[in-house]
Amino acid sequence: MRKKYIFLSCLAIFTFMPMSMGYTAEKTNNVGDIHIRDNPKIEMPKTAVDLENVKKREMTEANNHVGGIQIFQDVLRDKKRHKKVDSQEVLNLKTRLLDVIELGNKKRYDQAVMIMDELIRQHPETMTLYKWAAVYANLAGDYDDSKYRFDDMRLQFPLSKDQIDADLMIRYYEIDNARHSPYLSKENLLQKIEQEKQYLQNIPDTQYKNLKGESEKNIMLFLMDYQRFLLISDDGAYIESSDIDSLWSRLAVKKQTSLDDFYGFDIDQLTFLYAKHYNRKDLMEVYLAHNAETTNQNIIKQIKTVKSLLAKQN
Repeated sequence: MRKKYIFLSCLAIFTFMPMSMGYTAEKTNNVGDIHIRDNPKIEMPKTAVDLENVKKREMTEANNHVGGIQIFQDVLRDKKRHKKVDSQEVLNLKTRLLDVIELGNKKRYDQAVMIMDELIRQHPETMTLYKWAAVYANLAGDYDDSKYRFDDMRLQFPLSKDQIDADLMIRYYEIDNARHSPYLSKENLLQKIEQEKQYLQNIPDTQYKNLKGESEKNIMLFLMDYQRFLLISDDGAYIESSDIDSLWSRLAVKKQTSLDDFYGFDIDQLTFLYAKHYNRKDLMEVYLAHNAETTNQNIIKQIKTVKSLLAKQN
C-alpha cells in the first residue's frame, strides 16, 4: 500500500509562518503545506544520534509519501536559521517528527496526536505544534478535542491572531469541527460556510498560489463546497445525485483516486460516498487501500460497509 498522510502531509517551529496563500515566506507546492521537500538535506555533525539513519528515513518518506508533513523547511527553519549544523535538540525533534509522518501515512492520527503533545510539552512556545495537534485530532475524529486545541492555541498566542486567521488550513478545519458540533444549527453553519467563501473571494488573486496548474483559490472554494455538501446531505446519509455529481465533476481525473491527499487535505470521505452511491467497485478498492491501517473508528465502520458491498458483487 502506498504511504499516506494528509493532511500529513507539519509545521513552522518557533515562529509561526502562515501556511497558506501568498503570505508564506517560503512558497511551497501545496495548499496545506504538509509535504516534505523533494530534496531534503541534513548536515552531518558528530553526535550520539544516528544521523545517517535519520537521513535515510527522511529520504524514504520524501520518496514514498502521499502528503507527508513538511517538517524540514517549516518546522525546523527558524530553529536552524543561525546554526551551521544540527544541534542535539534539532536531531531529536527530527526523529520524533519522522515518527509522526509514519503514523500519519498510516492514518493513525490518534497516535500522532500523542507525539505532538509530547513535543508541545518540550516546546510550549511553538505555535505550529498546537496547530498540528488540533489538525490530527480532527483527522482522528475527535472534533471536540480538535476545537479545544485550536481555541487553546489562540489563547496561548493571542498576539498572533492575524497570522492564525490567515492560515487557510486552520480556517478549514475549524469549519469542519463546527459542522460536527451539536450546538450549531444547519442554517448557522451554511451561513458560516458562505461567509468563508466570501472571505476567499475577497482575497486578491495575486495572493493565491498556482498549484500545478490549479489555482489555490479554486481549491479552497471547492473545499468549502465539499463542506456544504456534507452538511446538506447529513454526512452522506441523504445524497442527491445532482449534488454529488456536481462536486465530483469539478475534480481533475487524476485526483479522483487520491482524495486522501487533495492538495494536502484528506477528503477521502468523498471517495467513500461517491463509491457507495454509485456502487463503484474500483473506488471502493481505492478507499480500502487508503485506509488499511487507520485507527479512526468512524472510518473503520465505513470500511466494514465497503467490504460488505464488495462481497455482494463477488
